[in-house]
Amino acid sequence: MAKQEQDDSLFDTRVLHHRLRREVVSAEDYQKYLDALPDSADEAVDTVTQFSTPFQDRHTSSRVEQPEDDSELPE
Repeated sequence: MAKQEQDDSLFDTRVLHHRLRREVVSAEDYQKYLDALPDSADEAVDTVTQFSTPFQDRHTSSRVEQPEDDSELPE
């Protein structure tokens, strides 16, 4: 395994806090790793995110009124 691949897996964010607590890596080692990462800001792409309504809201017919409590339900 190449050194860069070892560093990447060693500082994987999913297990980083565990490794820091167990002192497998030090905060200084992690900072050195972060400082060595290339700056990719110029490769970023602007995006637009649109949030949709919840599933239930989209699939409830607006023609059917929903009762507010059980007293309005037929028996």
